[in-house]
This record gives sequence, structure tokens and C-alpha cells, in this order.
Amino acid sequence: MKPLRNTFFSAVLCIFVLAHNIDAQEKESKGLKNGFDEVMEVIRTGNAYQRAETVPTLARIDDPRVVAALIDLLNDDDETVRAYAAQQLDLLADKRAAKALVKALGDSSSRVRTVAANGLTKIGDRSAVGALVKTVLENLPKVGEDYHGRDSMRAALRAIARLSTNSPPEIIVLLRPIATGETVDAKLWWFYEVVAQCLGEIGDKAAFDQLQRADEVLSSMRSDYKTWYAVRKAMSAIGPQAAPFNRPAADILYSFRTFKIDQDGIRQRWVFPLAELGNSAIGDIEWALKFTETQNESRSRKMVGIEALGEIGGPEAAKVLGGYIDGLFVDDVPEKQVSPGESARLGPGRRLCRQCDYPLRVALIALFKAQPDVDTAKEIVALLPLEKFEQTNVLYEIERATPQKVPAAAAVELYSLLVLPQPPEGIERFASWRAMEFLARIGGEQAGRVLSRVLLESSNAKLVELAADGLGKIKDYDAVPTLMEASKVRNIPAERVARAMGAINDKRAVPGLEYMAGRDNLSQADRLWIAAALARLGKDYQQNAAIVRSALPDSLEQAKWLNDPETIKAVAALSEQGKNPLEAAQTLEAVGTKESLEKALQILSSLIDPERPGDAKRLQTVASSAARLANKLASPKESYYADIATVSSEALRWFEMGQQASPRAEAISGFEAVGRLPALARKIWIVEATRRLDLAAKQQEPNWEFELNGSEIRAIKGIFAPELVPVLERIVKENQSTVSFHGKYQIAKFYNVRSRAARILTEETGQPHTFVDVDGRTHPGGWDPSQEK
Repeated sequence: MKPLRNTFFSAVLCIFVLAHNIDAQEKESKGLKNGFDEVMEVIRTGNAYQRAETVPTLARIDDPRVVAALIDLLNDDDETVRAYAAQQLDLLADKRAAKALVKALGDSSSRVRTVAANGLTKIGDRSAVGALVKTVLENLPKVGEDYHGRDSMRAALRAIARLSTNSPPEIIVLLRPIATGETVDAKLWWFYEVVAQCLGEIGDKAAFDQLQRADEVLSSMRSDYKTWYAVRKAMSAIGPQAAPFNRPAADILYSFRTFKIDQDGIRQRWVFPLAELGNSAIGDIEWALKFTETQNESRSRKMVGIEALGEIGGPEAAKVLGGYIDGLFVDDVPEKQVSPGESARLGPGRRLCRQCDYPLRVALIALFKAQPDVDTAKEIVALLPLEKFEQTNVLYEIERATPQKVPAAAAVELYSLLVLPQPPEGIERFASWRAMEFLARIGGEQAGRVLSRVLLESSNAKLVELAADGLGKIKDYDAVPTLMEASKVRNIPAERVARAMGAINDKRAVPGLEYMAGRDNLSQADRLWIAAALARLGKDYQQNAAIVRSALPDSLEQAKWLNDPETIKAVAALSEQGKNPLEAAQTLEAVGTKESLEKALQILSSLIDPERPGDAKRLQTVASSAARLANKLASPKESYYADIATVSSEALRWFEMGQQASPRAEAISGFEAVGRLPALARKIWIVEATRRLDLAAKQQEPNWEFELNGSEIRAIKGIFAPELVPVLERIVKENQSTVSFHGKYQIAKFYNVRSRAARILTEETGQPHTFVDVDGRTHPGGWDPSQEK
């Protein structure tokens, strides 16, 4: 491998300079007027990478020789060069290229065949139909292959559909395996779907009978929803009177795709549009649920339909959901056929649900939305023995749906079944704990009565604690009588009852607190919470406040209920002693008086030293809290603390973004704050980069968590200073993060980050910096494998 000759650089640079100097409108209409010979020189003498990268530039030149040159490149030895040339001919849509593109349909590369078919479609060469049919037939053995192979088949069939006026018999016969009910490989359904689309777009009646037979088989076998849909749409396009197909819900379900779309996006794009169709969509959704595909996207499509049924609601939707849930279970499973891991999935009557946690969870949530009543709640609890996280997910989703889709009364009924009289068998403790939390959040008389019963009647210690906590937070319910009764029960933790009484802040609770204070089995935590609650309620304030102060710093939580100057001073003094300064500041902020807020801000200010930032995450936390306090006190330093928090967060983010980060530091969010405090950003960068280098040096093998991956190097370009030089020099020598470069003959690895660091050092210091690559060769900063033959 040799370095790229200067002539190549000059030629390519000349073209790009010309491109940027041409007025945008002229460039659009006429292309580049000069440079053909220079670009062809690069193509003739460059390596495969350089030839491929130069092809798009060649296509932009306004020269009559361009099309012929691109046609010649369809014979290049390199697949990428041929694909790029075919792509440019597709964009140019010049009829002179038709014969060459027809020939390219026989290329060994599926990428080339794909672009060639697209180009012929755009040119509109109807004489190419025979060649397109031939390439489909020749590549049939490959239809289950990689992404590019599928693309080429789709492109060829789409081209046939656009260019042919009659359905080629060879294409019609491709549906025979479906029409005769043969067993079809799951990997091939996409192909039959595309064939049906092709025939439907052509609209030739000659294909109708074959499509009809395929529809009959698919409707009885229910093997692939998308193929069935494509067949029915094709039949409707050919014979709209004989096979009408006007089903908006089916259209939405067919259009479903999961690629790079989060759950909220799926709901917006598919679930809610289906729900807007109302009851008219239920039949189509029920039909889609009957298909038996197992691919992830197919299962996700079903989940979309199920969620839509929950949004539609009503007895008809609930009936369909009940039928789907019933179909997930196997009846009367013998004991010997149940593995230990499956025993938790046994429903009523020894009905086993195998590998259906996610589908069952989504269906149970939808069912409760569709029919939120006591009977449904009982059914959900009976079917809920899933993996523990799925159980809690059901409850989280139901809480999210309350009260929009699930009335509060129905949600409370469901949660109560999970905690009273005790959690049912098979219900994980996490699910019952979440149910208690949700009851407190829903509030109201009904939820309050459930929490009260748990507190006074349950033998589950954790649920009792959660019930007391919940009664301290619940709204629209008088919890004091229950808590007063609980204060007399010795096995109910006094600490929890006292915290709840103090949180409610109702003086009726004083006798109960005093009663508990007289117990002989109280722990230190019990005594502190009782004292803090009594002080908050105004009973013997000085005496009880003194009890809390005497336990500092262990009583910081209890001190949040006290607002006297002596306690505020004692809490603030902890920071001077170096004891829990951050926690002390949080306590003073919770107290909420002007004096306590000012003391808290003083503590936080003492913890912020831009000259010695230390742990950036801690600095971010402290600065964020200081900015919040400064806002409460209308302090002019709010923006300063906010900038420190932003810079700390931003500098850490540089190290977390990896190689997908923006190549421009200015484009990184928060860079304005970094610009105002560049010295702080540099110091944090030095600390974090050094920490990673030190950790990497201790590892026996490379660990990606400790490597520098590129975004951190790009970010400092905008805030460079000499103090960064020593760390950059370490990166040039030590960083182990490699990047793969896909060349024609091999996949080469090189130290991309070392190259970047060496380039910054060269540009900023004026002194040439080099780095040693993985293969032991020395390169200048900024080098990458594309610069070599």
C-alpha cells in the first residue's frame, strides 16, 4: 500500500473547488462545466475506494462523455464502483444507458442489480421486461438471502409492474406454492407478498384465478398476514367488482413497521388511527390476530391491534381480547410436561401459557381498558402469574390509563385484589408493592379503606409499612382515625405510623404519638420520628426539636420538619465539620424558610470550585441544586450555577456519545455554556480522559467502557488550550479504540481516535504529530485508510 499521490488530491480538490464556486441555480440546471479529464484521471489511476468516491462527482459534470464513462464503469472489477455507476445512471435516467443497465441485471452483485432495475424503471424501457423476468427467475434460489438480495428482487418485480402491460406467465406461476397449499419457508413470505403486489399493479385479469386460489389457501391456513393482504389488494385491483376490498383497518395493520420507532411512536402512527375507526375496525383486528406468524414484526403487529382494541373499548372489543387470551393457553397440561420454569405460568385449571409473557401482558392491559369492571379485575389477577417484571408492567400501564381509560374505582378494585387479604399465590412481591403505591396515588375514600385494612389486618410486614407510608400521602381521605388505631398495635412499626402522622400534619394525631412515645420497645429511629412529628404538630416543640438535633447528622430526614433557628444553625454547622454537606443542604432546602434556603445555598457554594471540579457528576448535582436555590432566592448567581451544571453535564456527555456524535462541537447542545466557561470544560475533560486512560492501562484486555471513541476529541476542538496537550499526547500513544475500515480486499483496523488527536495537536501547536497504527506503521495526524491504494 502506498500513500495517495498529490495529483489525486489536486484533481479531487479542483473538482470540489469548482463545485462550491458555481451558483446553486446554475449547478442545478447545468452541472459542473469543467473537470471531466481530471476526474477521469483519478478513476483511471486510483484504487477502488477512490474510484467509487469519485463517481458521484463525475455524474455532476456537464459533459457529453459522462454517460459513456459511467457505462464503462459498469464493467469495473469492484462491486462498489459498479453499484455507484449504476446509481448515477439511475439518477440521470438517460436512455442511452438502457442496454447497459439491462446487461447489469445479470451482475453478480445484488446491489448493482437493484440499481439497474430502478434505472430501467425510471427510463421507462418496456423492452427490458424480458430481462427483468429473467433476473427474477435466475435469482429465485437466493430470495431468502441478505438484505441487498431482497432489495434486488423487489426492484426487479417493481420494474416489471411499472413496465409491463400484461402479467408475464413466469411471474404468475410463482404463486403456485401458495395456491396449492405447499409448505412455505417463513423466510420467503416477503417474496410472495412482492409478487402479489407486482401482479396487482399490472392489473391483468390473467392473474386473477391464481390470486384467488392463493387467497383461499391463505384464508384457511392463516399463515402470513402481509401476503394475504397483498393478494387481496391485488385481486381488488384486477377485479374491483368481483373482489372489493375497502378496509381501512386492514390498510393500517398492513402498513405497520417497527424499524427505529419507539412505543409512543407506534401508538401515534398505528394504534390511535386504528382506534379512531371505532367498532368498524374490530373485525379486521380479530382477523389479523388469527394469523400464525412468529416473526417479531408480525407479533408486534398483533400487539398494535390488541392495544387498539383496548382503546376502542366496549363488550365487542373485550370479547375479541378474551378469545385471543384464551388461545394463548394450553388446556389441562399433565404435571410431567410442566418444567420448573413454566410452573409459574400455570393459569386456572392447569392451563399453561408458554412463552407468552409480552403478548399476555399487552392483552391483559387492553382487556382492562376495554371492560374495566370487577369481573375483569378478577380475571387479570387469575392470569397474572407472569415473570415478575411483566406483572409490574401490567400495573404500571393500568395506572397510566387511569382515569382516562380505566375508572379509578376499577383500578382500586384490581389493586385491592393483589393485597387483600394477602397477595395471591404466584404474584411477585414487587407487583403487590406497586399496587400499594398506586393506591396511595389514586387516593379517595375507596383506596383509603383498602390501605387502612392492609395496615390493620395484613400479616405481611412490607405491605404494612407501605400502607402506613401511603396513608401519609393519600389525598381526599381522612387517615388519622386509622393511624390513631394503628398507634395502639404493637406489631405495627411506630416509625412508619409517626412518619405518616407527621406527613398529614393534623393535630388530632398528637395523642397517638404520645401513646407510642411511652412504649418500652422503641428503636432510635422510632423515637426520632415520633419527636419530629410531635414538634411539627406543635407539641413540646423545643424538647422534641432538641431530641432531633442531638442525633444529627443521623437525623437529617427528621430535621426537615423543624424550622427553628437553632436547628437550622445545627444542620448548617455539619458542612463546616465536613459531615454530609450535600445532605445537609437538601435538608435545609426542605425546611423552606428564607434563612434555611440562604444557609443551604452557602453550603452548596462552598462545594463548587471550578478550579478543582473533581467528580463531574457530583459537581453537576451540586450546581443544579445551587441554581434551583438561587432561583428561589432571586439570586443573580442563578445563571452562573446553571452554566456550571450544564458544562459538567455536557463534558460528561462527550464521553458517552461514542462515534455517532456530531462532528461539529458547535452543534452539541449546551455549547454556549461551554463557551462561557471553557476553562471548566477543559478541566473536567482532562480529569475524565485521564481517568479512562488510567483505567484502560490496568486492563488485561481492551475494554470499550474505558476507551475514548471520538466525540470527546471533536468537542475540544472549539475550546483548545495548551493545558490539553499532555493528555492528547497520551491519547496518541495509548488509546486502544480501533475502527474497522471496509476496503476491497480486507477489513483494515486503525486507531481513528489517535489519528484525530494527532491532527488536533498538529493544527493547534504548529508542530507535526504522528501516531503508530495497529500494524506498527507511522502516519501523520488525520490519516485514514482511504488515503492509500
